[in-house]
Amino acid sequence: MITEFKKSSLLLIFLGALNDIYANPPIYAKATTDIAFKQLLDPSIGQDVILSFLNTFVPCLKTDPATKVEASPITVPALPRKGDEKLTFMNMHVTSKSGAHFVIEMQALRHLFFDERALYYACNTYGRQLSQAQLREEFWYHQLKPTIAIQVLDYDTNKIKGIQESGDAKDTLVPNVKNNPMKAGEYIKHFKFIDIHSNQSIDHVQMIQIELPRYKSEAELYPPKKNFTEKDWWFSILRYAHKYTNEDLKLLKDSKTKVSTFVKNALGRLEYEKWNPQMQHDQQIQALNLGNYKTMLDAERAEGEARGEAKSKAKIIIKCHSQNMTIDVIADIVTLPKAEVKKIIEDYQAKAKNKKKHRTE
Repeated sequence: MITEFKKSSLLLIFLGALNDIYANPPIYAKATTDIAFKQLLDPSIGQDVILSFLNTFVPCLKTDPATKVEASPITVPALPRKGDEKLTFMNMHVTSKSGAHFVIEMQALRHLFFDERALYYACNTYGRQLSQAQLREEFWYHQLKPTIAIQVLDYDTNKIKGIQESGDAKDTLVPNVKNNPMKAGEYIKHFKFIDIHSNQSIDHVQMIQIELPRYKSEAELYPPKKNFTEKDWWFSILRYAHKYTNEDLKLLKDSKTKVSTFVKNALGRLEYEKWNPQMQHDQQIQALNLGNYKTMLDAERAEGEARGEAKSKAKIIIKCHSQNMTIDVIADIVTLPKAEVKKIIEDYQAKAKNKKKHRTE
């Protein structure tokens, strides 16, 4: 059960995050949000950033580096289920010059059956790569290309506590990690089909999971250092770009510091002030880590604490309004109709006006 103390603490954390974002807007967006991650790797803007990412984290590309990629939008499932209003788009699906498929996903918050869902994305992509015309050819399967799903995880699976199970759904990762924890210094998992007897492998469907918190400490990655490797830069940008200050950025302008072109281009893509209003809007919502907040509200609903929920939402609305946030943004944050948000603000302003009037009389 969520206590009043815990709810108050979560609310304070949430409001503190609002203050931090709006009182001290970052130079760069938080790279682990969906909107920023897509912007960061988008091949249509330029090839160097995503090529650096793939060649850094995909082992097979060390001997056969990717030299060109193109965006290949794909949805899951292939067809909408009955009642679905829209399809789910993957974070990023690209194909390399050799024809290999890469499904790239950022996952900041863990959920039940994440590994199983990620595997489905990979298999779904592998099974849909050939056209109907190709499938009619005699040796159609000769044209199959590898599919590699890459998941960037903003959590350490060794430290998971387990997620509240729902119905028959079990948190399958808990026993798996308990029996086979990652060793110290390990930060990447690489899944392939491997025969348990001969160790022979089938490499056409693979999954690579990069656990950001497991690669070096914050002190080693932030602020950025002159001796960073390309891999160091990737982990620093993904985890701490939103913390970079003007003082930190002097490093990039130092002629004696060797900084890859991809670093400057990657940071340029994350430069928050250059984004259009809709992107900034989406970034605001995602950067507040509303997944945890919504989980809290869902738990409150389950416990029938409607009064506490409404009070919490009203406080958040007033705080957001004091930070000059628009009605649209506030409505998205608290998941209420804009008219209801507007009424709460108007009622608050009317009460404040009456209090001020009474004090002056």
